[in-house]
Amino acid sequence: MKKILAAMLLILIVILAAGAGYQWWSSGNGNKKQFQKSREIFGNPLMGYAPGAWYEKVSEDISLLYMDITWAELEPEEGVYAWDSIEEENQINRWKKEGKHLILRFVCDIPGDEKHMDIPRWLYEKTGEDGTWYDGEYGKGYSPDYNNKVFIEEHEKVIKALGEHFGKDGLISYIELGSLGHWGEWHVNYSDGITRIPEEAVRSQYIMPWLEAFPGVNMLMRRPFHIAEAYGMGLYNDMTGHKESTEEWLTWIQEGGDYGQAEEKDALGSMPDFWKTAPSGGEFTSSVSMEQMLVTDLEHMNQVSEEVKNYYREKLDSIDQEMNVAEYGCRELPYMDEAHREIIR
Repeated sequence: MKKILAAMLLILIVILAAGAGYQWWSSGNGNKKQFQKSREIFGNPLMGYAPGAWYEKVSEDISLLYMDITWAELEPEEGVYAWDSIEEENQINRWKKEGKHLILRFVCDIPGDEKHMDIPRWLYEKTGEDGTWYDGEYGKGYSPDYNNKVFIEEHEKVIKALGEHFGKDGLISYIELGSLGHWGEWHVNYSDGITRIPEEAVRSQYIMPWLEAFPGVNMLMRRPFHIAEAYGMGLYNDMTGHKESTEEWLTWIQEGGDYGQAEEKDALGSMPDFWKTAPSGGEFTSSVSMEQMLVTDLEHMNQVSEEVKNYYREKLDSIDQEMNVAEYGCRELPYMDEAHREIIR
């Protein structure tokens, strides 16, 4: 009985103490701060525009940067990884000191102006030169055959190495799953004779190593594949601002459907509510200038939320510099190049 009374007395003392503490806090003695309404522009942490990690100058409200790595630059010799050069190019030490985070994409094929490969020479030879050299609408380059078993085995190894190096300290907040296709976007221009993207059973062998190497990191996929839904992944659209392409992307999300790249029926799932629990990201299209998208033709950007549009409109208003001209003639914002204008929300 004494123990019960003592316990009740202790509970009463705790309640009274909590009440007294609240009274002290609400009377103004606590560390309180009252915020006023403001039209000032500020950045949301780990959201919004992400410039390239290699840029020397970024605005103070930027908390995210974008880093892509080609297999050729990462592993020039089998089992030998060029961490020093990659970290120097992408200013990894600087961003760590400044508390920034990164979006990562791993790429095996970036079309360019000259004949080249984005996989290492040793891998090209080890896979029996199993791929396609192309020179077409997208540019020039080499597309591996992603069905190649040796390629799949080596891919698992390199992703494991990436995870061991970059996946331990929270620096990588988002991974836009690349690996397959031009620019890591899970499509190839098969009309140029390039081998199509593999079917689901093979594609999953490119996805699972990422989940194992980077546990807890937000993953995004270019299309709403069933595995994206199963693992609660986000989605990214690298054609934001291009009306027809973005409408197609939104249709995939709403309805699912077939995956023409693999000639595969019902490969895409319906994920209309993915954004409630997972990130949405991607790139602004390079086919339309930033000024046109976000100033002169802003009404065509109704596929992007009002918050995002207003954010970039303010950015444009605050920039006095003359618009630069990209190689192919599109006008761009300073430090927003034609290939890497990432957004996450």
